[in-house]
Amino acid sequence: MARRETTLELPQPSKTAIYLSGPELDGYRKAYLGREIGHGAYARVCEIDTTSTSDVEAPLLAKLYIDKPRDDMDRFIQAVHDTGLGYIGPHLKREPFEVMKKKAHYAVAAPLYLVKYRRDGEVIGVAVRQLDTNRFTAIGDYYGMRLVDELPVSLIAAIRLVLLVTDIHKRGFVIGDFSASNILIDREGHVAIIDCDSFLLAGSGSDGQRADITINWRAPECKGTQRLTFASDIFVLGLHISKLLFSGIGPFDAPDPQNPNSIPQDNIDANRSWLWDDDIDTPDMIAQSRGLSDLPPRLRTSLRAALSQNPDLRPLDCTELLRALNDTLEGLIQGTCGHYRMYGDHCRYCGSSTQAVRPTPRTPPAAATPEDVPRALPLPTEPAPIAIKPDPPELQPEPQVASSLANDTSDHRKYGCIDYFIIFIFVCINIIFLMNHC
Repeated sequence: MARRETTLELPQPSKTAIYLSGPELDGYRKAYLGREIGHGAYARVCEIDTTSTSDVEAPLLAKLYIDKPRDDMDRFIQAVHDTGLGYIGPHLKREPFEVMKKKAHYAVAAPLYLVKYRRDGEVIGVAVRQLDTNRFTAIGDYYGMRLVDELPVSLIAAIRLVLLVTDIHKRGFVIGDFSASNILIDREGHVAIIDCDSFLLAGSGSDGQRADITINWRAPECKGTQRLTFASDIFVLGLHISKLLFSGIGPFDAPDPQNPNSIPQDNIDANRSWLWDDDIDTPDMIAQSRGLSDLPPRLRTSLRAALSQNPDLRPLDCTELLRALNDTLEGLIQGTCGHYRMYGDHCRYCGSSTQAVRPTPRTPPAAATPEDVPRALPLPTEPAPIAIKPDPPELQPEPQVASSLANDTSDHRKYGCIDYFIIFIFVCINIIFLMNHC
């Protein structure tokens, strides 16, 4: 949202008490600010200690605004709750490559609660889900790696990113600031989106508000007006997919000879791309690339439509784009030079035209299908209680029953004290008799 001049007095971390409120909570829940883990131009981020309440699911982060928050923040949090946006893939499991490549894993770090430092005070921020920072990196850093042989993972990430955008749009939200700093990726191709409090509610009037958009990630029709729509999201989605498919190089990243001092945003506004303009040199990393001809025809058509200069020509339904990406993933091959190819026998890295061979087991045969795009948006339900079988009682030793002559049922003779006394007297008499007669 546009930055305002009025600033808020924010509490400082170190166990400062804060109050959380939202549709899921009946009233307020007290929590505490933990250590600060990030600071930007518009907000700072702190951990939240929720051990004092059992109603709030942890872990959470507090995003505390330096300026006043958006005017419709109450309605926005309600919409997050009503549409289930906050429950899109909150947990991503670590799985073997052969398992995870067939699943559409993605996550949304959505705001769940309002944050105040007095119950009757102003809203100073939002509480959002905390993702595994050790696992994810900003997708912009991933693009900067320029890894040649990451195409299998990059294709999986592209598919999941399309599914993520589709899921968010189906719930009635425009992403808006869809830059590389707001998308996270891990080494397995899982994707996540952060800074979701800047999403706009489609059709509510908020989608017509001016918003801050990261330069080089702005759709051409937003120049001057900065009006964000589903169509502008699709354009930026096309930018991300292009970077994933072409080793981190975007369609508008190459210098334009007609405007030597241009930046990517200038090329976006002028619709000048190395992918389709012959007078723009191909970037060095993929100097042997043939542009869109490196892509299968179906994906070539879908990507070009997503990057259309005219927003009315961009497909708001991503089903065709998703199918094209899946077909490309299934047909991914590895040339004898060792580089992956999406189409044909020409290598965009070394220019080799040797015969392609089927890939090693690293290459995934398939990922998510168009049917994996969520249709219904049910809120999560509590799992049925699990009946826990009680532990068996500890085995006790059988009680010892005192034996006696009266209840002894054995065939063996039991001798008591009287028996031994009688025997002793009998032996003594015999000894005396023998002594007197010998």
